[in-house]
Amino acid sequence: MDNIALSGYTVRKEREQNMDSNNERRKFPRLDICVKIMHKVLTDLELKKFSNFGHYVNEAKSNNISMEGISIHTEEELPRDSIIALEMIFPQESQSVRGLGRVIWSLPSSKASGYDAGVEFIAMSDKHVDSMANLVSEYLINKYKIEESGDRKNLKEIFMHFFRRKK
Repeated sequence: MDNIALSGYTVRKEREQNMDSNNERRKFPRLDICVKIMHKVLTDLELKKFSNFGHYVNEAKSNNISMEGISIHTEEELPRDSIIALEMIFPQESQSVRGLGRVIWSLPSSKASGYDAGVEFIAMSDKHVDSMANLVSEYLINKYKIEESGDRKNLKEIFMHFFRRKK
């Protein structure tokens, strides 16, 4: 999957739509990380003007996160192929990660009321790509209580490498 650079953002070209449900094509593992998500489905006008991305109107929770996207649980169904602005708020952190995503699928949840949706990351500032790598590695370090400083450093370096490699 190719990426293109656009004034400090990494934008992924759209992938082909020939998804086979029996053929797992994920390149990266999912991490079971539950974070608060603020999001908004963007209109064509907002996309053309590249504006109004910070006015989030809906709240959701993540089911899991990978380097290519996020699975979220939300009360409303998200239209397939819609573009959403999203902000991921990691627990006990003073910063959040913002980006744009494209809804790949949205289905009624089998576990709770509402819907589960798969969102592919399509644009994220370089700053937020680095923040995402750092926050995910910190989350895992805290979750698995990694105390050894060498292990902590190695884990952070691995995540920084993989997230930056997406560019």
